[in-house]
Amino acid sequence: MDHTHLKPEQLYTNQPSGYDNGVKKLFTQINTPHNYIMVCQAARHNIVPHPAPKVAYGDDLSLGHFFEPAWNSEVLNRINQHMILAFLNCYVKTIKGACQMLPMREDITQKKQKDGTFTEPWPGFKNRFGTGIKFYKGKRS
Repeated sequence: MDHTHLKPEQLYTNQPSGYDNGVKKLFTQINTPHNYIMVCQAARHNIVPHPAPKVAYGDDLSLGHFFEPAWNSEVLNRINQHMILAFLNCYVKTIKGACQMLPMREDITQKKQKDGTFTEPWPGFKNRFGTGIKFYKGKRS
């Protein structure tokens, strides 16, 4: 299907819904046994994982639908792949030990302890390479 005649905003009409009154509000209203949300701080809602079409290069606003100023798209996609695989292996496939690949603490940032060492990185993340991500666990039924 050829979409080259369309403007980018016609292809991608999902505009940011806001965090506090949008995604976070929905998250806090859901009450399931496995209620989680991962937040990449300062990342835009409308980042997409595929390259921008030629028509998007016509103006900065259109191009902004395809590029993330605060995060590298490849890094975002790798983080998402890791978390999705961990969830699927844990909760869908119920693979023994797979849930250990999900974070146990809310903030990815490793904290310096009194003895000078740092807390452990999140599972699957290199030491001292995690920053700007929160992993929230919701209410339990």
